[in-house]
Amino acid sequence: MRKILCLLLAMLLVLPLAVSCGGDETPPVSTGDNTGDTTPASDGTDPADTTVDDTAVTGRAHKVPTDELDFGNETLTITAFEWQGYLYYFFAEEESTDPMQSAIYNRRRTVEDAIGVQISEKMYDTYANMYAAMEQTIGTGDDAMQIVLTHCISKLSAYTSGGSLFPLEELPYVDLTADWWNQEQMDNLKLGSHYLLGANDYMLPCPYAIFFNKDMITDLGLENPYDLIETNEWTLDKFDELARAASRDVDNNGFDDGDTYGISCQAGGGSTVLSFWSSSDQLMAYKGEDGKLDVFENNEKAQDICETVAGWTKDHIMVAFPDGDDAEPLHMSTNQVLFWMSNIAGAEELRDTDVDYGIVPFPKYDSEQENYYSLDWGGLMVVPTTIQNPEMVGATVELLAYGSDVEGGVIDTYYDLVLDGQLAQDPTAPKMLDILFDTICYDPGMTYWGLSGDLRRLFWFPWKEAAVLGNGSFASFYASYKDSAQKSIDDYYDALKMYDDLSGLLG
Repeated sequence: MRKILCLLLAMLLVLPLAVSCGGDETPPVSTGDNTGDTTPASDGTDPADTTVDDTAVTGRAHKVPTDELDFGNETLTITAFEWQGYLYYFFAEEESTDPMQSAIYNRRRTVEDAIGVQISEKMYDTYANMYAAMEQTIGTGDDAMQIVLTHCISKLSAYTSGGSLFPLEELPYVDLTADWWNQEQMDNLKLGSHYLLGANDYMLPCPYAIFFNKDMITDLGLENPYDLIETNEWTLDKFDELARAASRDVDNNGFDDGDTYGISCQAGGGSTVLSFWSSSDQLMAYKGEDGKLDVFENNEKAQDICETVAGWTKDHIMVAFPDGDDAEPLHMSTNQVLFWMSNIAGAEELRDTDVDYGIVPFPKYDSEQENYYSLDWGGLMVVPTTIQNPEMVGATVELLAYGSDVEGGVIDTYYDLVLDGQLAQDPTAPKMLDILFDTICYDPGMTYWGLSGDLRRLFWFPWKEAAVLGNGSFASFYASYKDSAQKSIDDYYDALKMYDDLSGLLG
């Protein structure tokens, strides 16, 4: 397999990429139900004959033979870029009094000591520069990057079709059926024959959440979102009803910064309100009977969601600040907003506020919908084909994922970090975080083409215009871009087929 991949790479470097990847827009942004199949361990061994860590927590034994491996302190480089959680929740160079940094550092040292590896960090200033460096590294066959942490929606169609990524199931010691891998969502993101995009416990997710003002709920005599979740009534219509009840032109001179609003968010790119699409059990592209993606068929639900969002803007229910706006977005600390929508890390902005607030997932579309869905805006893990020591990379990847959810580890500490401030006194907040993180999902159309071609236009433009301009004409966007968006997907599969054909010839 390794030989075939390297030969493929050498041949493909002289061919043009069959899938273009355009757009440099960066949306504002950070595993779930790990239901998996019974795929054998990827190192080809019988699990019954595999050495396990004697210190493993019962029921969570990994399959890395740590008592046999020693990579002689060889350096393994994890590459990322300056973006959301990568700046705060993934790397720590030294021991710290900060609990999160301490947990991250201890995870790294545990892995290093277990298999004799030195983990190094390489951070680029932008994802564009990181991807350019990755292209150059792979093009020259250099082993400078072993693990790369990606953007959530940029350039992934080009790289996954370009023979640049090592199949994760082929890495020694990686067991994608283990509960620290989100195989359900990796299956969702698997478009070809291999798992190329990794979602596991090392990759802390960053869904959007809804923070709500408990005092306003009480003062206005409104239904508590926590109670609505208990009774399965936390729906888009109920959210709309509560938000409208909270919006007030306090001084009767037109809505301005001194009034109260039902909703506040940063919506220049549309990513915040787009989470209502995902939470309503909608995807931009679905897998058909042949296993290939097709752009979704337009429906009344899609139009309803878009019109609802546009109505908040037209009726002064929502104040949506464009990206880069100099104005300070209204949120809980101003006591002028019932619902503030932000990625989960937004809890840090509220840590010092005196406002009593809670946190809930984005609502279901209606009470008939079975599950909540929390769209992840965090990155994914990939491994370049140019790695020279797959055993070292596989063991490190597995141990980093495994070691993130041990007692007192990174995930526990991350929970504690979010559940600080007012949420520390809220007995229901931990349950809400469980719902958020247990319902993490990915939209493959978004992941692969979120910033590429006309699927980008179908994906972004309706929500951007609905939130900022109050334009709810979803059907017109669909009519304009559906066919060209589908062509982008079809071209991608043509590219994958080309690589499969080459692989067959080489085999």
